[in-house]
Amino acid sequence: MADETTDVSSTEQLSVCLRYYHKESNTIKEDFISFIEVLEHEHSEKNKEECSVVIEQSAPKTMEEYLESCYKVNEATHTLEEPRLTGNVIGKAIVSEIETSGLSPEAAIAQSYDGASVMSSESIGTCAYVKNHCPYAEYYHCSAHALNLTLVHASKIPAVRNMISTVKENKFLLN
Repeated sequence: MADETTDVSSTEQLSVCLRYYHKESNTIKEDFISFIEVLEHEHSEKNKEECSVVIEQSAPKTMEEYLESCYKVNEATHTLEEPRLTGNVIGKAIVSEIETSGLSPEAAIAQSYDGASVMSSESIGTCAYVKNHCPYAEYYHCSAHALNLTLVHASKIPAVRNMISTVKENKFLLN
């Protein structure tokens, strides 16, 4: 399970959780694995690849070589793209985290995200990327997100909103 959010410092973070069957206790468990700064992870990987040519050059010996190397560095840094938060970028971060944790991608049998198209699209979203690397991981819409959407829509109905208020007041009186 994974969900992306932007924190107060405008950093895109992905929380990754693992849900599994614990054989010893005969129960289903859910554990938090990590927070991933998705764009930072993607940006550092891309820049490492694109700047490696410039960094590996030897020190210039003449002023002309120095100016040429400055031009190359300038050109390389101006052509770097700021990564966008796409389904592939998020999927790559999830698969990388699975592998870094020492888990087998082939053992994954399900994946669950919110209903956003960048996450749930089976052709270009996170779901598609993860499915290519974890062949048995079927996509399921996260039930917590589905419940939240239901409550948001239901609370727009005055009768439901009044009922919730009444239940809260009764709870207060009973305590």
